[in-house]
Amino acid sequence: MVITASAMLCRPAMSDWKTGRRMADDSAPLTTGAAASALNVSSWTVIDYVKRNLLRATRTAGGHRRVSSQSVEDLRRVLAIRDDSERAKALEDLQRRNHAASS
Repeated sequence: MVITASAMLCRPAMSDWKTGRRMADDSAPLTTGAAASALNVSSWTVIDYVKRNLLRATRTAGGHRRVSSQSVEDLRRVLAIRDDSERAKALEDLQRRNHAASS
């Protein structure tokens, strides 16, 4: 899936205001609402995915989350896996990679 320009924010990659870290990839950050639309879930589910390291996100100075569009694409690919055991393994791998990227 290609995320349209209307779903993306037209600003440079955000840094985490608490740590000053920039997003690990160069993709445009998405609001939780835009990420939710791309994944066909609620904004609360996106926040849960961020907390579970299924999506990479940073926070703005105002405390709002900005989700990496590349991590949304990665999660979409994993969720599209039909075999339950393969999907579970892929989700664990994704969590591990996202946790390592945030450290």
